[in-house]
Amino acid sequence: AASFRLEFPEGTTGQFDVAWSAAEEQRVVEVRGVNGRARLDFGSGAFTLEVENEPVRTVSVDINEPLRAEWLYFLGRCRSPEATVFPSKQRLLDQSAWLQSHGQLDS
Repeated sequence: AASFRLEFPEGTTGQFDVAWSAAEEQRVVEVRGVNGRARLDFGSGAFTLEVENEPVRTVSVDINEPLRAEWLYFLGRCRSPEATVFPSKQRLLDQSAWLQSHGQLDS
């Protein structure tokens, strides 16, 4: 098992836990913020959004959906002899615009 934590200058942190010999496999990505968290379980396909410890929404996603586009783009770029930015510049700009629009909760 391993656990490590990343801390960035602006105060953002990330923690990763890996257990190779766990009794039960878990493939979960969880993002926590001051007001809540988002959790994606790659095993069950459940995506849960919580605000102030109250579930706001849980939806089921296809277990192949979350990373499919990224893998297809990555594999396509591996075949190209040209240098690339991953994710694409446009994808990064789209994500930045989405975060700018939706990154704050209404009070």
